[in-house]
Amino acid sequence: MQKHKFIIKFNKSVIHERKDNNKLILKPTILKDEFLNNFNYYSIVDDDLLTMKNQLINCQNLTGICYVEEADNLPLDELQRLADKINSYDFVEYAYIEHTDTSPPFRQLLDNKTEQIYNTPNFNPLQGYQGGTTSNHIGIDIEYAWSLGIVGQGLRCADIEGGFYFEHVNLQRKSFINLSPEYPLKNEHGTAVAGIMYAKDMGLGIKGLVHGADTFYGVSEAPAGRVNGIAKALKYLRAGDVFIYELQSMGHVINMSQPITKKRFGISQKKPLMPALLSLWRLAMALKI
Repeated sequence: MQKHKFIIKFNKSVIHERKDNNKLILKPTILKDEFLNNFNYYSIVDDDLLTMKNQLINCQNLTGICYVEEADNLPLDELQRLADKINSYDFVEYAYIEHTDTSPPFRQLLDNKTEQIYNTPNFNPLQGYQGGTTSNHIGIDIEYAWSLGIVGQGLRCADIEGGFYFEHVNLQRKSFINLSPEYPLKNEHGTAVAGIMYAKDMGLGIKGLVHGADTFYGVSEAPAGRVNGIAKALKYLRAGDVFIYELQSMGHVINMSQPITKKRFGISQKKPLMPALLSLWRLAMALKI
């Protein structure tokens, strides 16, 4: 059975308090509704992100984005009915289903570090994208930056993927930080992306574009979902840092390609696809990440 998360954005005016375990308590007048009282709501965005001071965006607007604990194991048709019901409340800004069973179709990497060290050629000459633009090739000319001694110093990067092989010989170091230690999948694709950016300059394998960056954070979109992963990593980035959002949806999920439509005061309002992701993306843009 496919796995999903059910995401709600409550208007902050109906939130009574937030517990230490991120549980949101709605105001008593709201909880008089027996239907809403059947669920437990857990905030996706941590306090330190909510209290971040930024002149371009009110981080308090992220208050109220939460997961519904009891919805994790519901079949998709029941989740869709739940979304329709929840979206009917005026104090709910949006509610939608997030597909979390997102392990992409790439093979899992195995532990073979010894073979990596002794049998891996130097593939750096094959990384044509590192060079400049010629008559038959378009590159980014990162080699020119390297010639000036610019290898990513002072930069923090974050990447959200299915998973990473943190012990890969080309990547393993203290500054390659696992933000999702509870999810051990060593995914080929996530490891490749991290390598393109951050692989060490060691004369074998490949060399990362910003191999001298201060820190590279790897966060998995499973099992807690994309919104949770993005919120988790944003806490560590500053203006000028880099966040790699390389996300896609696989297969057909009911209504996931359609905007959410709500009726308020007789006016039809359309909500964008995955609005919680959009809110966090806007925060990253405001922070100039």
